[in-house]
Amino acid sequence: MKCHLIKLISTWLVKPARVSIIVALFLLSANASVLAQDTIYWAVGNFPPRLVVDDQGLVSGQAGIQLTIIETGLSEYKHEIKRTNYVEFIKHLQNQDPVCSSLVFKTPEREELAYFSKAVNISLQPQLVLRTQSYRQMGSPEKVKLTELVKNPNFRGGLETNRSYARFDEILLSEDSTNITTYGVNSEQLMGMLNAGTIDYTIEYSYRARYLQQIRNFDASIFSFVDIEEGFGYALSYVACPKNEWGRRVIEAANRVLEVERVKPGYLKLIQMIYADQKRKDRLAEVYQKEFLKTP
Repeated sequence: MKCHLIKLISTWLVKPARVSIIVALFLLSANASVLAQDTIYWAVGNFPPRLVVDDQGLVSGQAGIQLTIIETGLSEYKHEIKRTNYVEFIKHLQNQDPVCSSLVFKTPEREELAYFSKAVNISLQPQLVLRTQSYRQMGSPEKVKLTELVKNPNFRGGLETNRSYARFDEILLSEDSTNITTYGVNSEQLMGMLNAGTIDYTIEYSYRARYLQQIRNFDASIFSFVDIEEGFGYALSYVACPKNEWGRRVIEAANRVLEVERVKPGYLKLIQMIYADQKRKDRLAEVYQKEFLKTP
């Protein structure tokens, strides 16, 4: 047995090329695996003025700046932009693909699929955007009860198919929501339908609706904005990555970046930058101090 082992070792030693090839193949395979794991694909959707993505995959806008801050801090990773929607991102989480997003609201269902970072942003709740004529028909209330509106046959609601409306989803997707139609369009097209009178109301963030109103040169008097009675006030958004070992490491690294960046004076201004009125800016500052910085 000993002689056989010595003979086997001698055979390999006299053929160094064979050893070199095996070592090279091993290193190549290991390196390819590392490179694959070291690339974070960031799921983003074009949503000006909060997030703007150009044809080259460059991001700007409020959330674009925040994502760039995170990417810069995660210099040990390569970063690729992946344009996608909410439904596709959830599928990536289910498949445990190396895809993350920096604009995700927490829900129990999503926490089963993803690890979440410290809070990245604060979003004040979306509002009802109605045709002013419809709003007056309702009696011009300060708030509207969504659970009653969605089953009122006198009004037609319109929503985007592949979009989450945060905590309002439960109401909007219920069997009682008889006057709502989902359309395979984006929010700009939906605002065009509202402008044309095809629908009476939709749900949208005020900064987004006013931005679309301006770039499309819609008559501002056509639209009215009103708070939803069942509203949640605001929501925090986070980096979310698949719930596996790779995702856990990315989230831990992102948290180290956020611990440093979130306390800088300019970060609150970044959160506030897309809101025009001072009342909303003050509300964001209050949430920033009382909750945002204290989230684990």
